[in-house]
Amino acid sequence: MLVAIASPQAAFLADAASFVVSAAFILRLPRITAGAAAGEKPRGRFWPEFRGGVKYILSRRLLTLVIACMAAGFFILFMYDMFLALLTKACGIGEAGFGLIVSAVALGSVLGSLSRACSSAPVAWWASRGLGGPGRWAGLAGPGATPSCGRP
Repeated sequence: MLVAIASPQAAFLADAASFVVSAAFILRLPRITAGAAAGEKPRGRFWPEFRGGVKYILSRRLLTLVIACMAAGFFILFMYDMFLALLTKACGIGEAGFGLIVSAVALGSVLGSLSRACSSAPVAWWASRGLGGPGRWAGLAGPGATPSCGRP
């Protein structure tokens, strides 16, 4: 959005400033003492620990379901991002317009997350009636539910 409003240099400057703010927060984290680090058990080999972790996840039904849902959500999100780029190109929307669209999606994601964090309502209710309503999931309905940019 900064590229559309200001310039590419302003966007890079804002990105650099966000890293400075992150570094300031990291520097304020408490230091780990040598005693706390020494109390850790020695690490084993990678693959046995990996198999143990997978076995643990698969033995917990809810944990398996949560991870599977997160993986599906990320898959859909990345497909949506790729589709959005192709759709804006097909509709003749320029780079500035694409930037504004992506910024609007990001702003909606942040507002949706904040509204969820401030709500005690179940996720299913929020997703079906709140900011993540049916319009957000219209792309999952298939090609007939996607915009055609005025083309038949």
